[in-house]
Amino acid sequence: MKGRLPRLKKILVDQGYTGPIGEAVKNVCGWEVEVSQPEPKRKGFLPQFKRWIIERTCGWLLHERRLSKDYEQWAESSESMIYLANIRLVLRRLTAA
Repeated sequence: MKGRLPRLKKILVDQGYTGPIGEAVKNVCGWEVEVSQPEPKRKGFLPQFKRWIIERTCGWLLHERRLSKDYEQWAESSESMIYLANIRLVLRRLTAA
């Protein structure tokens, strides 16, 4: 995967990747693995900030019909559709104001 994703520098993961899997990714691919940690001494539901950003963005992108299923044959086509969906989302928000 390292050769296929040359721009990837950091991977955000949850606590399930603190063991040998996270270390293997770091050693083999050279990517930084950042484990999201919950805030201590807090009660109730509190979203983890970086994870919440990713979940919210995925939710926005899934409103696009073409991204709701994996129709693309190549990863490059899928990546292009994600870029187009993000451009459309930003343009819609810029022109709404």
